[in-house]
Amino acid sequence: MKELDKGWIWLDPCQDWDGKCVARMFGIHQGGKTRVIDDCSVCSLNQTVGLQESFVLQAVDQMCTMLCWSLKRAMPGQHPPIVGRAFDLKSACKQFGLRTEDRDRIRIATVDPIKGKPILCGLNALPFGGVGSVAGFLRVSLATWFVGVAGLKLCWTGYFYDLSTLSRPELQNNTAWAVDSLFGLLGLDYASEGAKAPDFTAVSKMLGVQVDTSRAQQGEITVGHTAEKKLELGQALE
Repeated sequence: MKELDKGWIWLDPCQDWDGKCVARMFGIHQGGKTRVIDDCSVCSLNQTVGLQESFVLQAVDQMCTMLCWSLKRAMPGQHPPIVGRAFDLKSACKQFGLRTEDRDRIRIATVDPIKGKPILCGLNALPFGGVGSVAGFLRVSLATWFVGVAGLKLCWTGYFYDLSTLSRPELQNNTAWAVDSLFGLLGLDYASEGAKAPDFTAVSKMLGVQVDTSRAQQGEITVGHTAEKKLELGQALE
């Protein structure tokens, strides 16, 4: 119902299965929330998609490599303080639309929660669960990262919808303004308030882990689980 309200999907007035590639929705529990997955494998749609190149993901190891290079090679023995934060693209795949041919062909079969009957819904936005969606979005994510590096000299990494960013403390407001302006120019919606919009700090959360740069001037950084993840892991093990 939320996706209908947001216009990400639309109720097909024809409800005709002929000539359509029909996927399904299911929910997956992640922590305290349920994420809706568009299962594009059940109709073999995902099996029709292939890539010549490999996906490019800049995970925690890339961030650590950048930090180590800066501490040991760029400014050894005289390194300034470092602060960081993550910029989170909201409803990442849902910000981008389907081409007309795909929109005409693909449908999602789900249950009308009011009538309790199956219905067909069309898609306006990339399905979360489509291989082609992942490929398309990663190209956008990597292009955004590249523009930030080449055009704005940002020190950041791009991992799906998380763009983890580093800065010197005296430049953090300028860095935040640069990222905000870039997203605004590109028309990308990101979390600008709330828990997913933290300030730059010496102990920041990136990609589900905690990066501590409070001893950067002494040539040290540490990476570990966040307090929330430790609690979640403990509960799961118990």
